[in-house]
Amino acid sequence: MMSERCLLFIACTRARDILHVSWSGQPSLFLTEAGVMAEPLDA
Repeated sequence: MMSERCLLFIACTRARDILHVSWSGQPSLFLTEAGVMAEPLDA
């Protein structure tokens, strides 16, 4: 579990201008802990 959290941290900190994060179903616990809020998609 810690390795996944470290990989997410590295990906987030290396993004230069914009970071797009997507998921299927419920967001990962790592994302909710980081404060990432789900925005509804416009259909």
